[in-house]
Amino acid sequence: MAPKPDSHFLPEIWSLFTIGSLWVVMRFAVRLRVVGLYGLQIDDGFAFIALFCWAVIIAGIHCTYFTHTSIDYGPDEVWALTPSEVKAVSWGTKFYIITLYAYITMVFSLKAMVIILYRRLASEPWQKKLLNFTIFLCVAGWTATNLMLSLMCLPYNRRWVVQPLPPEDCTASPRFFILLSCLNATTDLFLLAIPVPILWTLRIPLRKRIGVFVLLSSGIFVMAACITRVVLTVVPGITVSIIARWGARELSIALIAVNSAALRPSKFPLSFLRLHTSHISFP
Repeated sequence: MAPKPDSHFLPEIWSLFTIGSLWVVMRFAVRLRVVGLYGLQIDDGFAFIALFCWAVIIAGIHCTYFTHTSIDYGPDEVWALTPSEVKAVSWGTKFYIITLYAYITMVFSLKAMVIILYRRLASEPWQKKLLNFTIFLCVAGWTATNLMLSLMCLPYNRRWVVQPLPPEDCTASPRFFILLSCLNATTDLFLLAIPVPILWTLRIPLRKRIGVFVLLSSGIFVMAACITRVVLTVVPGITVSIIARWGARELSIALIAVNSAALRPSKFPLSFLRLHTSHISFP
């Protein structure tokens, strides 16, 4: 049945939005101070896309909190809804679907930002080959998840039918979330393979080495949040509020992790890594 009102839900969601957005705003403030408006590059464009998708997701979550969706009701419960409630649930389901598309684009936009950062640092052939393969995986992953979301329930308008309820694949398909999470974790693993060998050979104090590793290896934090979300949301009897709450937590962590490297340019210049890795050779 429809979830009971939760006085903590919306304050948490909007707090996560504020924190995640603040990191992006600080990123742009630092970037504009360092390189100016005309010095912004493609990764800044992806940061803007991620911020826009983040706003769409939170707005969709806010709307579905009041309208609910077809996921929140059982096959028998929907027949007790009034016509106005059916209309509201149908609209809520549409909002939910929009947030799924925004979620996919936001996740892969954040990955694109990390890839672009690594491309500036990559100096060895193996690094460039691994990055190119990761780019291929990300493009393929973004395409595959969008296609699956678009084609797993046809005709398309079945998704927001309330009476009777559509099949599970039309709403909260575990297969979709598992595919997205597997692609997410796989590409993060490839991205983690880039900085680890470089940082291990740097001739700098261990404390600084760990600090740079934390800045570069944002995928560790995102992977942990992603795995937690999958374990807690791909279960029977799931509701949109549970999916939304853990999805917002995951994305807020991702925004902080991915944008942190841009917040301290004086402490973490790209020339620093280029200078200390120029002598390193890999088989």
